[in-house]
Amino acid sequence: MTPRAMCGPRLLRRPMNRQNGTIPDCALLPSSERVLFTIWPYDDAHKNLMNGIVSADVAMARPTLHAQYPAWHTHGSPDAKWVLGDDFDRNIWLIKADTNERRLLTQGHLGKGFDTHPHASFTPDNKAVVFTSSRSGAENILMAELPDWDALPPMEK
Repeated sequence: MTPRAMCGPRLLRRPMNRQNGTIPDCALLPSSERVLFTIWPYDDAHKNLMNGIVSADVAMARPTLHAQYPAWHTHGSPDAKWVLGDDFDRNIWLIKADTNERRLLTQGHLGKGFDTHPHASFTPDNKAVVFTSSRSGAENILMAELPDWDALPPMEK
């Protein structure tokens, strides 16, 4: 399939704006026909609506909520099995695309006096994540190998 020049809201056939959310980041998931994006709940009224990391089937425009939390940037793994999301505290979350289970991969990547965003991305071989961090007091590009899923602490319920 040739990637289309449109992102989530157009595929969902409704505009995303200050009345129903915003989309700060979106991408076509590799090896699939789904588009991945975030929906921000910019006020309390919108926290009750679908928000967080979402994907939509390109052909059917059916949304799937992968994780509901204040997500900022997202990225899908080349094998379409994993989703990354960062948050406002500059933590990076790993999400299983098939079960939507979320676990904390790494945290605290905002250094004092910086406005760094992780913008995490998978490596082409699905074995690591590359992201920006300022927690050491300088802006750096870091790479973290993906651990075994079971080595990551599960979310508290």
